[in-house]
Amino acid sequence: MYRNLKEISFEGETLKHAGGGYQEGNIISQFFVNDIPDHSITPNHYRVTWDLGEFYQQYDAGGYNWPYPHSGFIVEEEEKENTLDYYRSKKNRPLNKTVYDKNGKGLTIINVPNKFSPTIGDVHYMAAAVDEDENVYKVFWNMLNIFDPTKVEMTVNNGRYCKKCLKRWTNTAHLDIFCQHEWADV
Repeated sequence: MYRNLKEISFEGETLKHAGGGYQEGNIISQFFVNDIPDHSITPNHYRVTWDLGEFYQQYDAGGYNWPYPHSGFIVEEEEKENTLDYYRSKKNRPLNKTVYDKNGKGLTIINVPNKFSPTIGDVHYMAAAVDEDENVYKVFWNMLNIFDPTKVEMTVNNGRYCKKCLKRWTNTAHLDIFCQHEWADV
């Protein structure tokens, strides 16, 4: 599901998620590249960072206002009762909030969504929901698609090289003790 991160606009560029990420406390970073129609050009690399501290505080206090989920799937008929029993059990905080999509379709979220993150750097939450026709769903939110990033930084510029050592520009190039770089654009 982390692969479903939305595109980010940055300094006139459209950035697309390219995988990988890490988390330190409330800070989550993911790897993005600029979207280049000409595939013969190597894209630049970016680190996109979110600070979810405020979300975690609201979540822990039970005050986060959950929007319509990003994705979900319908629960098979023979699993409906077990699913509802589990999500209504004492293991889960009740929510019972109805949210609507842009077409007016309502879903009642049964429980406060629980963290569901299969890989490092993911921030997904999962809950059970019921629609107006009594269909039962497992639904998901990708929190990085809800909040705007707090920082976007280029980490590699593949269109800029040092005239002396021919290394490409990186955001840590200034730490190189072997070369006093002179940059040139390709």
